[in-house]
Amino acid sequence: MIVQKGFTPWYKRFGEQYGEQTTIVDISDKTLFSLASPGDESTTAFYDMIMGILDLGRAAKFYYMESSDQLKIIDIHLFLADNVRFELMHRLEWVEKISYEKFSLLEMVQSCDKIRKQNKWKVPILSKSHHDYALYNALVGGDKEAFIRLMLPDAISAFKERLKA
Repeated sequence: MIVQKGFTPWYKRFGEQYGEQTTIVDISDKTLFSLASPGDESTTAFYDMIMGILDLGRAAKFYYMESSDQLKIIDIHLFLADNVRFELMHRLEWVEKISYEKFSLLEMVQSCDKIRKQNKWKVPILSKSHHDYALYNALVGGDKEAFIRLMLPDAISAFKERLKA
């Protein structure tokens, strides 16, 4: 029932089936691009899925919820959006494999905090084959994370071009 509540809006939106075992790796390129693109459309898609899995209704109800529930949904949304964008970068071969791959979307929503803590969730490492690897490798600590995050708009643009090809 939870799977149906969480993924029916995605089936209607993207025309693809998702289930209990679906991971971010299983999402099609077209859907991944849609979810990775910033804006109301991707936010609504995430909120529909998250709120469905948590049995909180549809995204339209978000603004009428208790602030504690809103914060929980936003937190999960940001976690999922980050991982979707890092998967997009991985498919471009810009970053190395990411630790979330073994978790289903259902697990990521239901156990977001636990997954972060147990897996010491991190921003992925830039691929050695990337043309900016030497620059990245010279950075330390949080600067590496900032470097990867600053690449996100370029990655989304590059992925869009890849979809057109």
